[in-house]
Formats: sequence, C-alpha cells, structure tokens
Amino acid sequence: AIDYLTQAGAQAMAQVAYAEAADQFNHAVELLERILPERRAQLADTLLLLGRAQMATGEAGDARASLLRSVDVAGEIGAIERRATAAMELMDVAQAFTFEDIGVLQRAFSDMPNQDSQLRARVMSRLALLMTLPGFDRTPHAGELDAKQLATEALAMARRIDEPAIIAEALRTAYDVLAAYEDVDQRLAIATEMLSLAERIGSPQLEFIARSLRVIAFLLTGRVDEADREIAAYEAIATTYHLPFNFWSVTTKKAMRAFMRGDLTTSESLMERARALGQRADPDLSPVTYVWQSFFLRREQDRLGELEATLTAEADAHRTDWSGTFWQGLLAVLYADSGRFEQASAIISELVAPGAGAILPDTVSSFRLAVLALLADACATIDDDTHAPILVTAMEPHAHMFISPGNNLAFLGPVSHYLGRLLATMKERARAESQFRAALEAEARTVTPILRTQTLGAYAGLLAGSDDRLGDAQHLLDEANELAVRFNLPRATRIVRSLQRSRIACHSP
Repeated sequence: AIDYLTQAGAQAMAQVAYAEAADQFNHAVELLERILPERRAQLADTLLLLGRAQMATGEAGDARASLLRSVDVAGEIGAIERRATAAMELMDVAQAFTFEDIGVLQRAFSDMPNQDSQLRARVMSRLALLMTLPGFDRTPHAGELDAKQLATEALAMARRIDEPAIIAEALRTAYDVLAAYEDVDQRLAIATEMLSLAERIGSPQLEFIARSLRVIAFLLTGRVDEADREIAAYEAIATTYHLPFNFWSVTTKKAMRAFMRGDLTTSESLMERARALGQRADPDLSPVTYVWQSFFLRREQDRLGELEATLTAEADAHRTDWSGTFWQGLLAVLYADSGRFEQASAIISELVAPGAGAILPDTVSSFRLAVLALLADACATIDDDTHAPILVTAMEPHAHMFISPGNNLAFLGPVSHYLGRLLATMKERARAESQFRAALEAEARTVTPILRTQTLGAYAGLLAGSDDRLGDAQHLLDEANELAVRFNLPRATRIVRSLQRSRIACHSP
C-alpha cells in the first residue's frame, strides 16, 4: 500500500496534480509511522516528497513542518545527503522559513563531503542566495561563509557537472548575488539562459521563475511591450497547469500593468481577484502584496486615508525585518500628502541621516530604489531641502532606470521624476528641468498617464516661479489636467487644479 501510494503521488506530481500528490504522500507517511516505524530512511524520503507537494499547492506552513521532520529523521540515521536535501528544500517554502532554518541548512552543508555533486552545487547556490537577505549579517551564521565565493563555486561546479537543472539553479543565485541590481543587461542575460534551460528540460516552475525575472528586467528598462509578452506567456503556463500560486502572481502583475495604463477600475478589479486567489495560494505574502498595491491605487483615488491604520500597524510590526523600510516609506508619503509634515520629516530623518555614506543598507536590493523614491516623494512634498541632496546622491547612479519593486507589485516610474522633484526642492532649476524632460520622455515611451500627470505638475510648479516661463507652465498644467480628466484620476485632478489656481494665478497681471 505504501509503495502504491508513493507511486501514485509521483505520478500526480508529474501531471502537475499537486493537491492529489500531497494526499497520496500524506497517506503513505501515516502508514509508515503507524505500521512500519522502523523504516526511517523511507519515512525521511516520503516526508520530503510530501513537503514538495505541499509547497506546490501553496501550503507553506504544512510544507515547512514536513521538511523539518524529514531533516530530523535523516539526522537520526546519519543520512547526510537526505538531510541536506530536505534542509535545502526547506528554503523553498516562501515566507515561511526562518534564520534558524538557514542554520539547519548550514549545518547540513558542513557535514557534506567536499567533492563535485549535484546536491553540493545546489546547497552552495541556495546558501549564497540566503546570505544576501537583510539581517543575515546579524545571525550566528554570519561570517562563516562568503556569498559571492559560494555562488561562483556553485556555478562553476554546476557547469562541470553539466546538468541543466543544476545550472539553472546556480544561475538563479548568480542573478542576485553576482549581478548588481543596476546591471540589468547582465541580469537579463542570466534570466534568458534560465528560460532556455527551462524549455530544454520541460520545467514549468523554472520557466515561471525565468519569465518573472525577465519581466523585472524589462520594466526596469522601460521595455513594457516585451514585459507584456512575458506576462502573457507566464499566464499561459499557469492556465495550462492550473497552479494557484502562479494564477495569483500573474494576476498581481496584470493589476500593476492596468494601473500603469491609468485604468484604475480594472486595476482594482484585478487586485480584488488576486486577493481572493492569494488566500489559498500564499496566505502569508498575498495580504501584504494587496496592501502595497492598494496604497498606490487609493492614493490616486484620493482615498489614502483609508489605509492609515493598516500602514501604521504594519510599519510598527515590521520595523526590524526586511520590509520595514518600505512600510516606513509608504507612511512618510501618507503623512506628507495629508499635511502632517513633522511626522513625514521624522521618518525621513530616521532613514536618511545627513552625511551618511550609505542609505538603507539593510533593505532588499529590489526594494531599496523604491524606498528612496517614496522618501524623495515625501521629501519634495514637504519641501525638505536638508535631506534632498542626500537622496539625490543616492539616486543619481540609477537615473537611467525605472522603479518596480519586488516581483512587479508596483511600477513607480522613472528615477528621473524623483530626481527632478528633489532638485526643484533644492532650487537647482537647470538640473531639475533636465530631469523633468527625461522623465516626460520616459513616461511617454512607457505610456504611464498617472506618472506623467505628476511630472507635468511638478515641472509646471518649477517654471511657475519665473515670470518668463508662465506660458510654459500653463501649457504643462493644461496637458496634466487633460490627462487627469480623461483617465478619471481624482487626486491628479485636485492637485492640477490647485496648481492652476495658486501657482499660476498669483503671477497673473
């Protein structure tokens, strides 16, 4: 019965029927524990299979429990490879593993023989990737290994072994560890090689990862048509295999793209659909993503105050983890928008210390630029010329890029928009104009009307301070007003008309 259940589970996994596979493996585990408890190696293997199936169905908590039990059982019988395999796959449990779990993997790695093997290459890749997490440097495991050295050795070993799946995993680590965030071309090349390997070995899960990474690279360079093709391909695979997590993920991407196009109604509808899908697919990550996406939507609907209690609670709850600075950045924007300049300034001062050589060093690389953008937005709104120069210095190396944090949960537009607003705050008119012109060109290329209205308004505000440029300022505001009305953008409409009344009218003869 155990053999048949295990075979049935393996067949279900091959057919991407993950829920059925989890049921079969779970029954096999129950029989092993109740009738044949002496078969410890078989129990460890079956628990590993169960954990994989539970991960595929999005049952993160159950998957973590099964994999930890597999690690323990393998450790009891001194099965080094079984223990390392289960410990490594424990790291695949999205939003559920802990730094203590990383210690489990590190201890398993230390017991492995120092020779080429598929498993050793995979473990090195995974450890290197985990070591880039914010906060890892404060754990008991910090300093024992070097992430870049591990990633380099893992990729070299994978290429020596010449197994496509192992090379793909090492490339995934290289994407984050060996290629800097701003090296978009290098990251795109890595993701493209991963996609080629995924198609070669017929791995839908690897193809999901590769296409997601390509979407990120395309959006960071403003190549929205290519990003759309990747999203469509991603959705086609999710539809073919009926995978809940990937249905949720692609729906969040489509909500983000609808927002980019200025279609608030469709974006909100997709966000609500993603919220429902995420309750089953990833109950830990999906509520956070929903709130983050809601922030940008509610802001443009002029309803941001509805989220204040949630943002305040989450910013306090996550102050010490990897997402803490992002929550703080959102809260700073809310305070600035609602006229509470002292509270916004307090957050900016906390995160941007004058004279600091590095800003936000503990922030995940894909979120760091987004946090800088949020702080720049708040800084410009409250006219904070003390911290503006520090933010300009931090953002200028990325002036050619666009901002899309995390796994495409939002699109914050070109970096040049934020540099323009900061430089305007610093009264550096010529440099600000240059950045605003670059932003308008980038927003036209990516067809992002919400962001364009913001740039037009900020640029007009800069020009309105000069009598010889009032005509130019009025022209910019007229275009901003037309966009705001055409796309039914409540916040943009209010701001543009306020600018028309105050900044332009005060200079009228």
